[in-house]
Amino acid sequence: MVVITYPTPIENETSLINKMFEKGLPLLHVRKPNMPFEELVKWVNNIDNYYHPYLVIHIPTIVINNNEHVFKQYKALINKINSTYTHLSTTNCLYVNNYSVELPKLSTSVHCISEVNKLSTNIDRAFISPIYPSISKRGYVSTIDWTEELKQRTNNRVTLVALGGITPFHIESIHTMGFDDYTLLGTIWEAEQPLKQFELCQYYDQLHWQ
Repeated sequence: MVVITYPTPIENETSLINKMFEKGLPLLHVRKPNMPFEELVKWVNNIDNYYHPYLVIHIPTIVINNNEHVFKQYKALINKINSTYTHLSTTNCLYVNNYSVELPKLSTSVHCISEVNKLSTNIDRAFISPIYPSISKRGYVSTIDWTEELKQRTNNRVTLVALGGITPFHIESIHTMGFDDYTLLGTIWEAEQPLKQFELCQYYDQLHWQ
């Protein structure tokens, strides 16, 4: 089970995240595409140091493709907190090729199994989406039959992480379909009580994934 941050600020966000980690959250993907790098550093520093290795920093696409200086700043932050993974929405970038050996394990995003099957050997995890109609992105849906789509998978080396519209009540079916892991976003951060929603997801995770 993975939680990804809301792209825009949430009230008491880092406090809630610290509590989720205390309750056993394995990984948090930090995706703040419009947050200035200096603000991101402050944000990360509000997370207890003990949990820093479990933060997966998303390097924004605009940085990946256009700003080597800021890319290096992200790289330095990721290495400073001893993060287990780095997430790159695209790995088709000169900076990635130049500095991938200086980054931890790589995570990326795909939208179909044919893309998964073509991933290079330096990718360890991949978000695949949308599985269900997105909660946080209204109108973002897929026409793919994922049960059939997964039958085309030949790349079992990459951990395949389901993303998109997943609520507590989808957690069993995501496991049954054959995904390796799953990500929660809108169901957590658009809930009236995000921490209670996280605990409900944990309950179903322990019921169907442990």
